[in-house]
Order: sequence, then structure tokens, then C-alpha cells
Amino acid sequence: MQEFPDGTPTNFVEKITKSLFLYNSNVSIFDLNNIFITCKFENIKQRYKGLMYNEDSRLIWDKCNTPKPHTIRAGNRWTEGTDIHFKIWSGKPYKDKTFNFAPIVPCLGVQDIEFKWATTNKGRCVRVLIDGNDITTDVDKIDLLAANDGFDNRKDFFNWFNQDFKGQIIHWTELKY
Repeated sequence: MQEFPDGTPTNFVEKITKSLFLYNSNVSIFDLNNIFITCKFENIKQRYKGLMYNEDSRLIWDKCNTPKPHTIRAGNRWTEGTDIHFKIWSGKPYKDKTFNFAPIVPCLGVQDIEFKWATTNKGRCVRVLIDGNDITTDVDKIDLLAANDGFDNRKDFFNWFNQDFKGQIIHWTELKY
């Protein structure tokens, strides 16, 4: 997703490329640069022109406080070693072509994640389980999980994952929870 439902940019492309540059020794700034230079979609080239190798790329990455070293996806289809293709839509989702905005890298790890929502007399609350371990009361870990998944704060994270959910955390770095 390039935008949240309210229309604000997710900056996921910037956060993912920053994580690849910082944490993956097989991905260089030149690899990332060449992808955007050779992009055939002018709208993408214009939107992300600052990510091409120059001082702008560093400034853009500095604005994305935390890199995005993983993503959370529904289901159970990912395994360690699977190739990760980082794609965005070139236009309208599910109608236009996709663009690979980063080199293909292997999945370095997978963790199960589950959100269990309940309504109490105090309002809605959520339990968060990673690999079956309940991390709900570990606020620091929840904040880190939210930031590493590309969200600015826990509130935005839980607005996104606002219903019962079972899926996986797909890692392209060595990070684990």
C-alpha cells in the first residue's frame, strides 16, 4: 500500500528501501538507484525521484524515522528462503501493472502473528501473539513491532489491524521477536 485509507502516504517504499540499504549487505544504493532510473512508469519515476542516488535519498530516508524490516501478511504461505518481490501498483490497484521497486531478496525468517480482539466494559482490547507467545503487555515490544512494520505509532498500527487476524511476519532482515 502506498497510502493509508485516509489518503496519507505510508512511505513504505522509502522505509523498505532504507531497511534493505541498512541491513542487507547484498543490496547497494546503486542497485536501488538503477531500479528507479530504468523504471518505465513516469508517474512512479516522478513520485520516487528522490530515492535515486543523490543527497535527496539520504534526506528522504532521514524523514522515515524507522526503516521497515518486515511486513505482516494474512495466511500461512511464506517460508524461509522464499524470494521476496517488492512491488507497488503503477496506477490503480488490481487494474494496472506492478513495479518492482527493490531487488529480489530471500525471506530470512517467518513468524506467526495473531490479533484477537474483544469488547469489554472498558471498550475494545486486543491480544497480540507472536509464535504463540502473548506480547500484549509488553508495550515496548508492541511499539517496536508497529514501528518496524512501518507505522508511526501503536494507535495507527491497531487502526490498520483492527479485527481478528492470523498471519505471518515476513522478515528480510535477521530481526526476530
